[in-house]
Amino acid sequence: MYKRQIHYQPAAGNTDDWSLWIWEPGAQGATRNFDGTDSFGKVATLEFDHVVTDLGFIVKVGSFSKKDGTIDRSIRNFVGGRAEVWVKGGVSTVFQTDPSIVLPKPVMPSWAKDASIYEVNLRQFSSSSSKFAAVQSALPRLKRLGVKILWLMPLHPISVEGRKGTLGSPYAVQNYLEVNPEYGTLADLKSLVNAAHAQGFHVIMDWVANHTGLDNVWTVEHPEWYTRVNGVIQPNVDWTDVADLDFSNSEMRTEMIDAMKYWVTEVGIDG
Repeated sequence: MYKRQIHYQPAAGNTDDWSLWIWEPGAQGATRNFDGTDSFGKVATLEFDHVVTDLGFIVKVGSFSKKDGTIDRSIRNFVGGRAEVWVKGGVSTVFQTDPSIVLPKPVMPSWAKDASIYEVNLRQFSSSSSKFAAVQSALPRLKRLGVKILWLMPLHPISVEGRKGTLGSPYAVQNYLEVNPEYGTLADLKSLVNAAHAQGFHVIMDWVANHTGLDNVWTVEHPEWYTRVNGVIQPNVDWTDVADLDFSNSEMRTEMIDAMKYWVTEVGIDG
């Protein structure tokens, strides 16, 4: 099922019995009641058995005896078929994060400011049997060019199931904790990172977080971590060789973070 959640905070002191009028483009609207509360206010959880990319809604009382705001609102910030928004009484803005929570701004590391980044397309970088070793041998040349950061394109094994063409897409990740043997070994990668650091480079990875390959180990061990309809894992809407991850699942998010930490702590990747 595809979930949308609307949080609504009535204006201070307002006790009206608010509900929602929702509709999809070209479809007939319907009333939906708020079915819960949280620290922000009222909460309505809406579930659909199909993908929705645009959902209009009005916050109202009864049969439109009262309407919050002067314009119709809509939800378009869908990720994996899901969306969550926050609305404050009398405010037309549809917030994509809880407006009552102030998050600190990300701090860019000093080494990334005004630094030249070199994108390393590992598959095409060299005809060598070890792409990692080939990049390592090119470090002096890249340093002379003024490169400060090496940006490694996805380096994980590529899924076989649903593979596009004979090589497949590096963005169809089969295992987040392994390197693609076509690029070399884990020892080769560690050697590259250590050599890069010794010569003053920083090394970052292109991390594929939105989806995995169709035969990623998670699809078997944790199918509940994926967008599913009637129990069937769904492909990404645009890319048919990958399975869409469900970021409303906190266990999946934790495992994703742990996988990223592995490359930092075990290999020395900088970001």
